Amino acid sequence: MAIQYSGNAQTSTFTPVTKQDIINNVETALLAASWTTISGHATTNLLMQSATTPQGFAIRIRLKDNGGNCVTFSLESTDGVLVGGNSTTVGIFLFPNAGGWVYRITCNKYQAFVYVTPNPVVGRTFAAFGVPFLPTWMAAITTRVGWLQGNAANDTDTTFEASFRGALSGSSAFSFALGQQAMYNSALWTLNGNSSSQIGIVAIPSYVCNTGANTGVGFRWENNSALLIDALISWGSTASNVESKFKGQLWDGLVSTDVYAGDDTAVIDGHNWIVITDNGAGFFNSQRGTLLIATS
Repeated sequence: MAIQYSGNAQTSTFTPVTKQDIINNVETALLAASWTTISGHATTNLLMQSATTPQGFAIRIRLKDNGGNCVTFSLESTDGVLVGGNSTTVGIFLFPNAGGWVYRITCNKYQAFVYVTPNPVVGRTFAAFGVPFLPTWMAAITTRVGWLQGNAANDTDTTFEASFRGALSGSSAFSFALGQQAMYNSALWTLNGNSSSQIGIVAIPSYVCNTGANTGVGFRWENNSALLIDALISWGSTASNVESKFKGQLWDGLVSTDVYAGDDTAVIDGHNWIVITDNGAGFFNSQRGTLLIATS
């Protein structure tokens, strides 16, 4: 496989003072990236739809003010049959912090990463969602597909919970991954609680599952340069506690087998990239690796 470019990668920042600021700015950025507003423009209950991938798939994302501290994000199918929960205890949560945080949205017509920059290493600061690129053999057996991930368990959770902002995947930290919704074919599941049996969480594989160099498994070349590999994404097809299986590949995405600070930038393959995974912020012991997303 190869990098799957969307053709309209972009990034921007905003400083929200209120929950409505988050909703409005995310809508503006997604519209600029060729998403469509289905309902709720400039209201407390916004529903948006991605562009349709060349393989024929799209998702809907709902942003809602439920009267708590945060905006809650949730996942839906475009036909309205599968609808993820959206409340102060179910979904993905972003907190405005009265204008004290700067949010970045790195997005394209199929996916988005919305996160505080620089990383404050607290919960309710990260939301990511998308419909992946599907290779031919996957598209042939798929009717619906999409993912959503955050770093908080609920509207009041300030703990920096496991997400792509802290690590790609892994057994120890991500067995307690909180704030996820995933859809495949006729199933859409939600994870907002701790459990050691969540083997099907939304995850990206790296090359080695260890932080150190003395693992018996290589992660870099003799000149100390890291590998750059496809950003494949997996999750349990029917629930978060069943085997995680690959569904596809992130658009505009790469995984490096080395570690970097969040928000670092690079030029690769003639494109500008930004580091999503802040390896110094936590969960590093789960898996060595970094997610990078193209911004142009």
